Amino acid sequence: MLTRRQFYALYDEGPAAVVALVEDLYDYIAATEPPEVRSLRLTVDAQLAVILKLQVRLKRLGERLARQECLNYALKRRLSELGSLVGTDSHNSRLPPPSGPPSVRRTRSRRRRTGKKTGVELGHRGSTRTPQPCPDHVYTHAPAECRACGASLDAAPATSESPPFCRHRDKPTFGPHAASFACAR
Repeated sequence: MLTRRQFYALYDEGPAAVVALVEDLYDYIAATEPPEVRSLRLTVDAQLAVILKLQVRLKRLGERLARQECLNYALKRRLSELGSLVGTDSHNSRLPPPSGPPSVRRTRSRRRRTGKKTGVELGHRGSTRTPQPCPDHVYTHAPAECRACGASLDAAPATSESPPFCRHRDKPTFGPHAASFACAR
């Protein structure tokens, strides 16, 4: 064991002598320590490295959380500002009438539901346009497919008396004279 005077003498020699002494002592301790202590020291060193990595990660996550909280606060403020503007118009705010929306303000209907079905009454006879027995003109055309649904009209036999059936009908764009359309092959 070194005495106090020997330590002071090493100190006076300079930092290199002190570092050499510490390194020698560390090597001596490492060589003479029992295997159990050495395995514990290695475990502690490994755990210390993991702790340092986790501390760095925790610091990064803390910074990220702080940024997210700032963004969350700013978005909440903006949402409250926009929410207060959504329901306002010239009727319920200090805004002049030209700055309000051009749409008419809707009011709630005061009519109450009766429980009845909508539409015509039961038993009502409907009316449809009946075909004219003697049309003024007969136009014949032979389309290959239905213009509305694209179904092929080739399967149905077409004569002037019975045109091929398709549920889509052309709306007339002319005046009140009667005309008949037939398909011919």
